[in-house]
Amino acid sequence: MIVVLVSLSITGIITVNAVEKYFKKSTEDMLLTNAKMTQRIIFGELKDRDSDLQKTVVDLSLDLGIRLTVIDMKGNILADSEKPDIMENHMERPEIKTAYSGKVGKSIRYSTTLKTKMMYLAVPLEKENTSTGVLRLSIPLSEIKNLSQFIWGVILS
Repeated sequence: MIVVLVSLSITGIITVNAVEKYFKKSTEDMLLTNAKMTQRIIFGELKDRDSDLQKTVVDLSLDLGIRLTVIDMKGNILADSEKPDIMENHMERPEIKTAYSGKVGKSIRYSTTLKTKMMYLAVPLEKENTSTGVLRLSIPLSEIKNLSQFIWGVILS
């Protein structure tokens, strides 16, 4: 009986870790694809003085099913699909710092605004080597927890 329990525990741990790793990677890939698609739209909105950036960000967020945030070069929030009015400066966020350097920034951490663990991916908003800000996409990782609990339920039943 002990051997069976130990075997099931090891199998469960390996399975849950593999599924979590796969889920995080596929989520990151999805965010990067969405970032590439929306980058040009947001850059165009920043250039157009008559555009409503907040409305565009909310509409794109609804279409994609992810949170979008546009940040200027000083870390100020220009638009956010969730709570644009209550957000502090983002200049020191790890994914934003990386995007400021012209690379794709990634981070997984707890969101104080939304009160949940999130995956963040940030890309620079630039054209012809001129940066105007950062586009950050994010998605809650609550599904990983639900999936892990489901796997453990299957293994233990």
